[in-house]
Amino acid sequence: MNDSLMSRRTLFGWSGALTGALLLGGLGEGTAEALDGFDFGPLHHFGLVVKHPEHTTRQLHRALGLGFTEPIESAFDIRREDGSVQSVTSRTWLSLTASPRLEIEAEVPGTPLEVRHGTAIGHIAFELPAERIAAASAALSAAGLTRVATINDPAIPAGAPQPDAAGFAYHEAKGGFFVEVISVGVLPPPPA
Repeated sequence: MNDSLMSRRTLFGWSGALTGALLLGGLGEGTAEALDGFDFGPLHHFGLVVKHPEHTTRQLHRALGLGFTEPIESAFDIRREDGSVQSVTSRTWLSLTASPRLEIEAEVPGTPLEVRHGTAIGHIAFELPAERIAAASAALSAAGLTRVATINDPAIPAGAPQPDAAGFAYHEAKGGFFVEVISVGVLPPPPA
């Protein structure tokens, strides 16, 4: 077995090796190897950012029988790498399936939750304990995935970069694809 395939299996788990091979191929040369030492755990969800989420969830229900949560509305401040702070209100629908789940996000123009390429998988997400978010974000940055947003730490003055991620972090890879790390408990668990 080659090292690259083993790295993908380490990142996505044995059952997700094919998904990992497909996704990491688009993240950039050497990404899997650079992330080999960090255990992200299993893939939590695939995310779609869409302009019309209610329509999208209805279509997915009719076509595939997928059920979704009621919309989850969240208001928070994000800090970008240039130190700017932006208030964001997001609306999210999560599939009622077991992991990995499908997340439908309503577009929020001017943020990482903006439709860039029509409807496509916009991000993959890993759910980690809160105390591991900063290390996971640092590992993604070290592998060449630029952190574009994290939860704002109000103790840091606006305009100053935030050294560590907290709560969640979005990292951008080649072609505008994102990898998200998010704290356990931010999103509701699937129904039992």
